[in-house]
Amino acid sequence: MSSPLQIWEQEIRAALFAVSPQKAAALHELMALRKITLDFVDDGGLHFRAYEDRPEIEVGWPALEALWCATYAYVALYQTRCSSQGSGEMQFHIGSRELSLGRDLYGWSINRLKGKTDSLWPAQLPMPTRPPNTEFDRFVLNLFLAGVAWILHHECGHQLLQRPRPADRKAIDLEWEADRHATAWVLDGVQEDIVITTAALGICIATGFLELHRDNAISDTHPSPFERLTTALHYRSLPADGLAYAFALSVLQMNWHLREYNTWIQVEDRSFSDLFEQFGACLSGQPSSTWLLVRPEDAVKADLAFAAPLDCEITRGIAYDLWENRRRPLGTPEVDWFAAERLHRELRLDAVVRWLRENSANRP
Repeated sequence: MSSPLQIWEQEIRAALFAVSPQKAAALHELMALRKITLDFVDDGGLHFRAYEDRPEIEVGWPALEALWCATYAYVALYQTRCSSQGSGEMQFHIGSRELSLGRDLYGWSINRLKGKTDSLWPAQLPMPTRPPNTEFDRFVLNLFLAGVAWILHHECGHQLLQRPRPADRKAIDLEWEADRHATAWVLDGVQEDIVITTAALGICIATGFLELHRDNAISDTHPSPFERLTTALHYRSLPADGLAYAFALSVLQMNWHLREYNTWIQVEDRSFSDLFEQFGACLSGQPSSTWLLVRPEDAVKADLAFAAPLDCEITRGIAYDLWENRRRPLGTPEVDWFAAERLHRELRLDAVVRWLRENSANRP
């Protein structure tokens, strides 16, 4: 079977070394010394494997395709979230072309990976091209390769640290050790913010992809994907309101959306790191005052109410009160009007949030 991703096979192989170029020579030497090989196969399923009985790492093209589709969907959702927040919407909508295509693409790839469909890559959906057609596609490719790098270094961790496999250690402990090896390899010694952020986004993509495929199920052999992602993001002191945590939140939300659950709406201002960790807690069934689980029809009503034009009479009354509080100065009416519009929006937001809390699907 020929994969559309095979046009990037050279870069996929090189991702193992390119993610930390200052360590590339040492890694080549290590792999040569241990005779570790990297092979690509057509096997289906979530096929990323470090063999216990031989120095071989094996990766399935279908799994790589699903990872590329995941990257496309996560990037599309992140960009749509940014646009929604910029326009004042309370929730994101599956409206942009990239996000709509990304949702369909990711859903198809997961179904194929799980054996629910055997259809070929749909012609109407995005696929890898060489060179990338747009800057969006180029960004997707770069983050996909960052995600590939972390997964391959995880498998290298199994080969370098655990072959032959220690008989006295639990499988889940070996997975944590391989995670730490991968995260340390891609982040240790890196000083440039853009390189750190790209590596962190790659980890978000890799673990988010694993979370959706495994349905965040409890396992005796593998850690929770959410815990894996949280641990990796805590490895470096990443900004609480930085891109890494904002992107990690989008990863969780895309996975939630693809499961066709109800809508979560953010009703409190928090840092991206807090929003990410609280949303992860919500997915585990813990209550939250920051995120409300609402029925889709209530979410639409809330957005319509919040996005409706302000009532000029109400704004005028607020502006007059502000003007009086300023002892009625002359010549600066715009100061009171703009302040009144801002206060009017805040009051309306408070009213919408109160209504949502009263109608929330997760209300006690």
